[in-house]
Amino acid sequence: MTKRERGWIVLWSVAQVLAVAGCRSSNGRPGETIACTPGASLTVGCGCADLGSCTGDPVLVVCPGAIDPGACAAEPSGSSRADDSCGRCPSLGVTCPAAGAITVAHHDYGGDGDRYRCDWDVHVNTGGGGAPLSIAEADAGAP
Repeated sequence: MTKRERGWIVLWSVAQVLAVAGCRSSNGRPGETIACTPGASLTVGCGCADLGSCTGDPVLVVCPGAIDPGACAAEPSGSSRADDSCGRCPSLGVTCPAAGAITVAHHDYGGDGDRYRCDWDVHVNTGGGGAPLSIAEADAGAP
């Protein structure tokens, strides 16, 4: 094998790695637990209510307290969900639980892995309240 042939093989290999790495889909801002003031009215959205952005058909899930975002995305008992609030982009009003934290997660509608993106954000509302989360289980151990 000549030096030129080895050079082409290396170049081809690098191009393949970059092509595969570039094809990884990102579904937007990852799920996370955020602190909030107990009783505060919050709006969480991606591409709706002037919050964040979305493409595809995401479902937004908010869980009371600090739990694993993956578990929250599975929509456990006590969670709240939103889908198609503004076109196909979701928005959800919630009240911060006594635990002082919510976990935000998202997944694609139907759970079949369709491409979507949900770059969510949270806004603290100054008046009125959001829909209360069912937080009996999450607040049972709260101080």
